[in-house]
Amino acid sequence: VAVFQLGSWAFHQLTGLLINILISFFLALAIEPAVSWMASRGMRRGLATFLVFLGSLIMIAGFFTLLGSMLAGQIIKMIEGFPDYLDSVINWINTHFHTDLRRVDIQEGLLHSDWLRKYVQNSATGVLDVSGQVLGGLFQLLTVALFSFYFAADGPRLRRALCSVLPPARQAEVLRAWEIAVDKTGGY
Repeated sequence: VAVFQLGSWAFHQLTGLLINILISFFLALAIEPAVSWMASRGMRRGLATFLVFLGSLIMIAGFFTLLGSMLAGQIIKMIEGFPDYLDSVINWINTHFHTDLRRVDIQEGLLHSDWLRKYVQNSATGVLDVSGQVLGGLFQLLTVALFSFYFAADGPRLRRALCSVLPPARQAEVLRAWEIAVDKTGGY
């Protein structure tokens, strides 16, 4: 019972790392065809893996740059148009509910409200939580990238090491399954 409890505790402690390693393995399978192609042309596997990673990083950064600039443009347009949106909402409320609201009164009431003060205080404490999560996410991303690099760069050696502990009949099956996984994942 104690060994089971210890094993269960260790597994739960290592779950995040094991998931990162699994993600790394699938990323390494995905870039394996490009790395193998470059290696078959005479390039060292480590350099080929680095170049594939660099190309992938440039493409991902370009995608997020385009997406970010488009998102920033939309946010700027919304902020610039916010007074007009607010005026149209106030006019609609005034005409339908026969009130006499003005934007200045609403802004002053909002600025002096306890709700806004509490919201700002809660947001300030939330910033620390978010920055901690961002740093944790960056650490996980670096972990995945590091394991993926080594899995892809040492793919053939990893296969040999894994197959060396298996009986000969299983070695052929594992290698066939590995090649199918590389073809399917890399082809996708």
